[in-house]
Amino acid sequence: MKKILFVANDPGGYDVINPLFERFSKINKLETAIMLTGKAAEKAEKEEKTIDDIKRELQKNTNCIKDVLLVTGTSWNSEIEVNAIRYCKTNNIKTVSILDYWSNYKERFKLGEDYEFPDYYFVMDEMAASEAEDDGINKSIIRVVGTPGLDYFINKKIEVNQNGNVVFLSQPLSVIYGNNLGYTEYEAFEQVIKACEKLKFKVHIKFHPKDDELFKEKYKAYSIEGDLKNLCELNEYIVGMSTMGLLQCALMGAKVISFQPGLIKKDMSIVNKLGITKGAFSYSDLISRLQKDGKEVMKNKPFWMDGNSIERCVKEIEKIISN
Repeated sequence: MKKILFVANDPGGYDVINPLFERFSKINKLETAIMLTGKAAEKAEKEEKTIDDIKRELQKNTNCIKDVLLVTGTSWNSEIEVNAIRYCKTNNIKTVSILDYWSNYKERFKLGEDYEFPDYYFVMDEMAASEAEDDGINKSIIRVVGTPGLDYFINKKIEVNQNGNVVFLSQPLSVIYGNNLGYTEYEAFEQVIKACEKLKFKVHIKFHPKDDELFKEKYKAYSIEGDLKNLCELNEYIVGMSTMGLLQCALMGAKVISFQPGLIKKDMSIVNKLGITKGAFSYSDLISRLQKDGKEVMKNKPFWMDGNSIERCVKEIEKIISN
């Protein structure tokens, strides 16, 4: 019996592999398993696994490795998935990695001073494929299939509330990039608070699972819980920096603003790159965007907005395991 093992360390990785795990779990002729580490395990409320647990799971199939496939997320600042890929490469087990965001295409596979790439690299669209190739990824392993983590949001529409409330979607940018972007989450949220006070808007913050504890302690009075759909329905504006959450909210129909005050690096916000929204890069930009009614109109929609990325990934994986 053919087997697919799904592995993820971060919430973003979980979001792209879990829909595939659920779909393949319904196929009787396949054995499936999912093993989660780090924040992915917390998101799914599953017992956290280690790289040794993952290797042991793969070792169960050493006599029929041609029938085993490893499917991983591409977590940032984690070596769990890359270590699993290296183990599979050593034991001739096929590997697939699924990108969850349009950035750091090569760096996600760094292991010590070296890199360990999968046999197949699933990316969202031609923009991601081109950027990945420019970043040093071999074109031969790239497969353009869409992004399975977004099908849910594409097919789930909400009514925009006109109450003036704002939710800030945080990211641990200072933890990852230090001060190299020209701003941090601290500076961004301080200016959001200031803008909301000026406009007499109510503001909340939804913390990121990897936010620094000092950051969470400083702004805990503004904290709000809830999934993105619920937050989009209860608030008029969703403000973030370059988080994937902005795209998820925009796909459901929410008003989103990518706010990156003083950005000095390349803009990584996908809602800006896709033309879903015009970025706000200063306090005055933010005020202007919060006073503007309505949403930007996309001129060219990517093919994956058809909501069928899961199906495309399933078909591509079926081709891989049948060879």
